[in-house]
Amino acid sequence: MNPPCFRVRHGSVIDELVKENIGKDKILLAYYRTLLALKLDKRAVTTIEYGLIAALIAVVIIMALTNLGRGVSTTFSKVASEL
Repeated sequence: MNPPCFRVRHGSVIDELVKENIGKDKILLAYYRTLLALKLDKRAVTTIEYGLIAALIAVVIIMALTNLGRGVSTTFSKVASEL
């Protein structure tokens, strides 16, 4: 028996299993299988890690461009004052 799908709008998993007259042991078994399947699925963790890495790179780029912009602004101000 495959673990049941989560249903957000139409009711919970328990409601669906009770409607189908499945015993408590089978409901518990279905939950354990679903929990195990979710625990073994690492796609969400990997996605979050990639997102954090991308955010860190973006922060570093913004800081570098900000410092570069200040340096260029100072240089242009010196050149303008010399003219």
